[in-house]
Order: sequence, then C-alpha cells, then structure tokens
Amino acid sequence: MARVFRDVPIAVKVATAFGVVVVTLCAMIGVAVLKLATIAQASRSNEQSAALLYWAGEVENNMLDQANAMSGLVITQGSKEAKRYAAEKTKFQTSAREVQARTHHPEGVRLLERTLALAGEWQAKVGDVQARSGEDLDSTERALAVANDPASTAIFDRYRAAQAALNEFDRAQLAASTAETDKARSDAELTLLVGGALALALSVACGWFLARQLGRPVSAMTAAMDRLARGDVAAEVPHRERRDEIGRMARSVQVFKDAAIEKLRLEGESQDQRRAAEAERAEAEREREAARAAQEAVVSALAGALARLAEGDLACRIGQAFPAEYEGLRR
Repeated sequence: MARVFRDVPIAVKVATAFGVVVVTLCAMIGVAVLKLATIAQASRSNEQSAALLYWAGEVENNMLDQANAMSGLVITQGSKEAKRYAAEKTKFQTSAREVQARTHHPEGVRLLERTLALAGEWQAKVGDVQARSGEDLDSTERALAVANDPASTAIFDRYRAAQAALNEFDRAQLAASTAETDKARSDAELTLLVGGALALALSVACGWFLARQLGRPVSAMTAAMDRLARGDVAAEVPHRERRDEIGRMARSVQVFKDAAIEKLRLEGESQDQRRAAEAERAEAEREREAARAAQEAVVSALAGALARLAEGDLACRIGQAFPAEYEGLRR
C-alpha cells in the first residue's frame, strides 16, 4: 500500500489523509447526534412515564378522597360531605383524562380501562347513591345500608387491586425508561470516548503516513542537495524512481549533478591542456636557449680564428666541434 501511495501526487496524499480524518470525525459526530437524539427521546419517555405515574397517583388519591367523603357523609349525615364527594369526583375525572392522554402502551391501556371501569362502577353503585342519600335526610338508612353492603366493599377492593396493578405497570414503565435513558447516556459517553480515541489514532497515523511519504524523502533530498552544493558529486540522489513531485525534483537534481560532473570533467581537460601547453612552451624556450648558446659558441670560435688569420696565422684551425648545422663554417 505504501508503495502504491509513493507514486501518488502529494496533493492527493494530503487530501487522502485529511479526508480520512474528516470522514472519521463526521462519522463520530453523526453517531453522537444519533445518541443525543436517543437520549432526548429516552428523556421525553422518562418524563412522560413520570407524569403518567403522577396522574395515576392523583386518580387513586381522588378515589380515596371520594371514599373518605362518603364515609364522612354516613357519619355526619350532612350535605357538606356530598359536595366534597362531587368536587373530588370532578378532580378524579380530570386526573383520569390526563392518564388516558398519556397512556399509549397496550397493556397500560388495558389496565387503565379496567381501573376506570371499576372506579365508575363504585361511583355508580356506591358513591353516587350515598351522595344522593346525603342530600335527602330521609334516605339516611339507605346510605348506611349501601355503606355496610359487602358488595360495595368488594367493588372498591377490586378497584384498589386494579389501581395497584396500574401503578405497578406505570412504575415498571418509568424504571424501563430511566434505564433506557441511562443506557443512552452511557452509550453516548462510550461513543465519544471511542470516537475521540479513534480520531486521535487516525490523526497520528495520518501524520506518520505523511511524514513517511513526504518528510523523510524531502529530508533525504535536502541532504543530497547539501552535499552537491559542497561539491561532493559522489552524493547519490535518492528517489529518482518515484513518479510524484519528489521523484521529479530528484530527477531535476540529478540533471544538476550530471552537469556538475561534466563541468568538472571539462575543467580537468582544460587544466591538462594548459599544463601541456606550458610544457611545450618550456621545451621551446629551452631549445631557443640551447640554439642561442650554440650560436654564441660558433661566433666566438669564428671570431678567434679570424683574429689569428688577421695576425697572419694562415695555418690556424678551429678545433672546437660545432653543432651539425654550423659544421660547414668550421671547415
């Protein structure tokens, strides 16, 4: 893989590394957003479960208040408790509507319908009868009979059991939504932790990759160029085989190296030619000096011979040997 990327243009290398980091960050952000949405949904569900449990408790409290009002009516035989019963019944109906509006689970709907049905049965057969009896003082005996009827107690007991089952179901729903919220928060924290670690690891890996693909070759190229600048033409230019910008730069440096080598070769040849010319000039100078010395010796010998002839010594001879080109003069 590294060999494949080695020949890819530098811009593509950088874009690839940057793209990997960006894609990882985007994926992490996307997952985090989904987890936050899950947390928000779980929180809303938790709030709804808490509100449902609250209103279910209000339904139960209102029913107990109705039953207490009817107990007070039987004891006091006054219309005040009947009015109290009517007020608590109105509150019960309001609380029941709130619970119905917040109950969506099929099992919860079933339990709620049973609870409200039993509450309505108790109101119709017990509470409403006792309330009407309280308004009519002549019907006190009837109110007492209804209060003491085991069937009335049985109806209320069935309601209490249904209400308890509904409350238990609502508490279970609240516990489940709370657990879901906690799990969503835990998952979000884990996602951020893992995503952050992964993003960090990928950033380090991309940095190492760029350093390996760009930093090290550039450093090697710089070292080779420094040696060439100091005149060390034996320095090897690395990465000439690459097909990216570094390879092109290496081949350009190789051209300069070859030019420097050629320049040194030409300078060496020029120096050899100068040394040969200087040797030739020195040899010619020596030959001229030898010829001049020979000429001076011939002239001196001839001058001496001519002087003796002038003095009348016709038998004089030049015994000194002349160079070959002047030998004719001696004879």
